[in-house]
Amino acid sequence: MTTNKPKGQHFVPNNSYLAEFTDPNTPTNYEPYVWVFQKGSRRGKNKAPSNILKETDLYTLQLRTGEKNYSIEETLSSIEGKFATIFRTKIKHHLPLNEKDHIYLCAFVSTMLQRTLRHRDNLNNFVDQLIEHAESAELQYNIEPGESNRLKEYKKNIFQRGIIQTLPDTTKLLLNMGLAFLCAERGAKFITSDDPCNLFNSDLQ
Repeated sequence: MTTNKPKGQHFVPNNSYLAEFTDPNTPTNYEPYVWVFQKGSRRGKNKAPSNILKETDLYTLQLRTGEKNYSIEETLSSIEGKFATIFRTKIKHHLPLNEKDHIYLCAFVSTMLQRTLRHRDNLNNFVDQLIEHAESAELQYNIEPGESNRLKEYKKNIFQRGIIQTLPDTTKLLLNMGLAFLCAERGAKFITSDDPCNLFNSDLQ
């Protein structure tokens, strides 16, 4: 276990991802910033990537001893660092990736799919429904709340643990898919969001 870690943890990485969306016209005496728009609004605000899209102890594991464990945040940071290097030295310059680069890229995308607030909320809502059904059955049949208590315990840290537990399988899935990069024409701009990475199957949707 490590200590003295920052509590503010980004669900969209700032250094390895948001930094590439900063305004190139940021004044020299300002910290580089991005433009943030609320959904449905045309008025944006400039914000430094370090100050947005984060939440306190989002990936911190709460141990039974009352201590906090930051190993998941450290793992995510390591993957982000690898991706940032690959992006700045190869992807940004349209250079081919080797096998190791490809694996790290897919691992980064895997974490991006699962680390957002939407994914956390969907996961918690699903388990809450299971708990509700279990409690209803226990009350109906007048039995001990064993299953509902088990699910409540299972829910603790489920979001944090799930990111790491599913990382190998999701990375392998992405490795088996085709890979392509969309490159903006000179002067064109990309936008992103607080939930920037999604899987889409055109045959199903």
